[in-house]
Amino acid sequence: MDHASWFFRPLVRDELINDVMTPIYKINRDGGNPNHPTHCCPHKLGLLFFTFAIGALMDLELLPYNAEAERYYDLGRAALSLRSVFDSPQVQTVQAVGLMASYHALAGKNYTRDSVWSIMSLAAKLAQSIGLHRDGTRWNLDSRTVHRRRNLFWEVFSADVSHSLALGRPPSIHLSYVDCEFPKDEDEMISDTGEVQEGFWRWKYSFSKDVFLAVAEATLTAKSPSYATILDLDRKVRQMTFPPSYKPYPSPEDRDYHVPSSTMRSFYLSQHRMITMLYLHRSFFAQALLDYPSNPLASPFGPSLLTAYRCSSIIIRAHVHQFQRCPELVMRAWTLLTHTFSAAVIVGSIVTRTPNSNMAPSAMIELGLAVEIFEKSAIHCSRARIALHVLRRLREKAAHAYAQYRTGNFSNQEPTSLPREDDTQDELAIFGGQVRILPSKFLSSKRQAQANSPHLSDSTSTTSSSLDSIDVQTFPSYSSTGARNHVTSSYFSSSISNPHLSYANPEPHVYSVETRQDAHSWYSQPEHPLAVAADYASTRHYVSDYSTAMQCPTAPAYNASGADEVQTIGLTLEAGMDDQWVTFVRQTGIFDGGYNGTIGMG
Repeated sequence: MDHASWFFRPLVRDELINDVMTPIYKINRDGGNPNHPTHCCPHKLGLLFFTFAIGALMDLELLPYNAEAERYYDLGRAALSLRSVFDSPQVQTVQAVGLMASYHALAGKNYTRDSVWSIMSLAAKLAQSIGLHRDGTRWNLDSRTVHRRRNLFWEVFSADVSHSLALGRPPSIHLSYVDCEFPKDEDEMISDTGEVQEGFWRWKYSFSKDVFLAVAEATLTAKSPSYATILDLDRKVRQMTFPPSYKPYPSPEDRDYHVPSSTMRSFYLSQHRMITMLYLHRSFFAQALLDYPSNPLASPFGPSLLTAYRCSSIIIRAHVHQFQRCPELVMRAWTLLTHTFSAAVIVGSIVTRTPNSNMAPSAMIELGLAVEIFEKSAIHCSRARIALHVLRRLREKAAHAYAQYRTGNFSNQEPTSLPREDDTQDELAIFGGQVRILPSKFLSSKRQAQANSPHLSDSTSTTSSSLDSIDVQTFPSYSSTGARNHVTSSYFSSSISNPHLSYANPEPHVYSVETRQDAHSWYSQPEHPLAVAADYASTRHYVSDYSTAMQCPTAPAYNASGADEVQTIGLTLEAGMDDQWVTFVRQTGIFDGGYNGTIGMG
């Protein structure tokens, strides 16, 4: 269970052993005495079976997505159904339902992200029905019970709001009804200067409360947020810094480098900010490229273009780092691949649409790294196989665009046409959700509507000042010249081998640009493609060692006949601001001529 506790931990070890396992096994040892006080609590039995299911799912001695995990899951569902979850639910009911949702999130192709959100929303409502949102001290409960109730509530709250953001759906709990305090910080540390430093769990709950919920409330409303709101949220995300002692990317010499639970915990925590900012900026990244194809930084959304690219770069390279640390565990967390897929689309779009930008050489390398990540994951994960097909097409388009630019045949004036109305079943739902995506409005009409919106006028007028005040400490430094050298040498070594240098005590970041025509120009002469290819080859060993370590067969080739199966694993992005992102991905052309399924990303 330690391998999965980073994702959802509704109960701690001593509670599991003393209050769940021991009483249940004692009943079994006593011959199933019907007068035993816990005999009539099937939800406690369901909780135990769901715990076993997730334990088997993340057991590195077993194959990924194994039959033993599925059997325990079926037993858990059977136990949970023995008594209605709505009639007098208990703490164990909430815990069991929450673990059921978590199993759906981790178990692969059989379960959609729609089901994860729905079941976790039910757990949130059940938690409210037994008063977990109110602090237990008001009823004079003992300290142990108060602590456990607090822990369960904030785990459910954090999971509910994160799944809601992933699908663009409203969360189930509003803080105006909550006075439950955080549980005691069990990982709290005291620095050499005497300052109290938050542990993993406290930071996770604080981020969910102060950032995730704020982002959800601003972006998941029926009306799309203004750009000024996006920049304010961006600033709020950046202000959530890690404790100085926290090292999200340790070096191989560190004691916890190969410890699986530490690997996933640090990976999960380090990606919170990057993924949130990518979610905030990706639609405006798309709009900047589409509105200003010859010079995207001249767009009012230029800050989003830079932010989305930097976040994508970090997400991809962080995933590479985690494959180095514990590939057999990382490949089981398919939900994390959704963000790497989004990041790969962004870096690939930089090359395909603006191969003459100074970011194109490094973006090409990062796209190659992302493809390798999916090649390794595709060995066991069907969703990764589908995504791999798409990313390989994107890499081909990127290489073609870059080659055209080098020969002087590339034109960056809106190279692709809008998709047809009947192409709505377009591969935008790879990682769970609804079968189909409703046709979104094309960007042309959406941009025209936004041009007449006072929200856009207000936001664009404050873009420059807002960007100046944003703390960009999260990102490692780039320069406009020698981009390839920075990415493949100093950036990779400092931000991947020891990326805590960029997180814990970051240096101020300045993104310098070489001017070619005006102050907004972001172009410099890119390196020769052969040099870029050589540097890409030099980075391959970061993920290629995985095949030797796992000794797994080659991933099955993509089979277009699997379209019917793919239709069951879609993703709905219901936030209004994501219409732009969905349409942009459709316009990349990487889905043309492929299967008639649905692909997307969380």
